[in-house]
Amino acid sequence: MLSSKELLLSRGQKITATILKIKYDESICGWRDKEFILVDLPAVKGGFFRAAPSTGIHVRFVKDGHAISFMSKIIVTNVQPPSFMLFEFPNILDKDNMRMHERYKCK
Repeated sequence: MLSSKELLLSRGQKITATILKIKYDESICGWRDKEFILVDLPAVKGGFFRAAPSTGIHVRFVKDGHAISFMSKIIVTNVQPPSFMLFEFPNILDKDNMRMHERYKCK
């Protein structure tokens, strides 16, 4: 099972989630390792986003020179304030280094 450090998760991280072939921009609000990831509910025109539990979701984002992609399933969507969506913590991760050489953090 993966951990949040392997996924490079951080609060406020912008992600692109593809749900039923439609792309949504969301941000990560929190997570519990090996259980779920909590994100903002996607904004849709003229109503609320709704998805049935176990609907597939494909998540992509770039962080620290790594392109990260994984598949998961939605646990629940809540449209009542505060609106949020929970999806399962992934088991498999596609992580691609976009840089030839590792960057060193410095000030």
